[in-house]
Amino acid sequence: MMCFNNFLNRINNLAKNVLLLVSLCTWLCFCTLSAQENNIQLQWSKEWKKVETPKGNFLRPSFEDASFTEAQNFFPVFTTSVYTAGAAEATLYDAMFTAADSAAAAALQHIASQPTVTVNNGKSALKNIAVISVFPFRKNETTGVVEKLLSFKIKLAETAPASASAAARGTNSYVANSILASGSWYKISTNKTAMHRLTYNFVKTSFGIDPASVSFSNFGIFGNYHGLLNETAGQNPQSDDLQELPIFISDKNGNGKFDSDDFVLFYGQDPHAWSYPGNSQPFTHKKHIY
Repeated sequence: MMCFNNFLNRINNLAKNVLLLVSLCTWLCFCTLSAQENNIQLQWSKEWKKVETPKGNFLRPSFEDASFTEAQNFFPVFTTSVYTAGAAEATLYDAMFTAADSAAAAALQHIASQPTVTVNNGKSALKNIAVISVFPFRKNETTGVVEKLLSFKIKLAETAPASASAAARGTNSYVANSILASGSWYKISTNKTAMHRLTYNFVKTSFGIDPASVSFSNFGIFGNYHGLLNETAGQNPQSDDLQELPIFISDKNGNGKFDSDDFVLFYGQDPHAWSYPGNSQPFTHKKHIY
């Protein structure tokens, strides 16, 4: 079975039951930025680096301590972290650029006119921390030349968290309790994008329970669509917990029980996702690495 997992939940006292769940675990290496280190210089290598990933090996330009993420097609990213008083935003200034080599320029024709800067605010050892990532390329809007960063400084703008509760949890919003905290849950999988059918026999043989004991009033399917979950909880899809999915229940005699001639339909997706990035770029295929 593929790893885009569904979980079937039969609840006796609370409502709602089944789901799809995929998790993404990413290792991130970062250093700490201090005021003295705010003048950052990227030491670019003359040779391209072989980046080995579950999706294959890629040759990419590189600099010292670079990170390589799928979100940037495994091109290098500068990453650092800063302890802050609260939520922070980051901007670059005093940036110096030089032309990227022709191979990189050919692959980066659709990038923005300024380096992309992202900030993930969270907690580390009970302190607020901002993890800053910089994609160090731009397409010069005047010349049309793809350029790479040589040096820059980072300016932080901080705002205090809205409440003590928000400070304790960082600046992202999270549910108080997962839907998985209550009820009885059973895992199933989908290996293609289609309507899927749960039958009496499937429930009985796969979960080892008596389907007749399942009440449709306490039955549901939960999960998150479309491939791997985002690396950061609460972002794309906008949820850090499982979402209830639409289902069709065929209850032939209307008794509300899962009888031998009853079934449930739900729409499940392939764990490997196709997406369209826009701007007339080709579709991308993201293979589920788990």
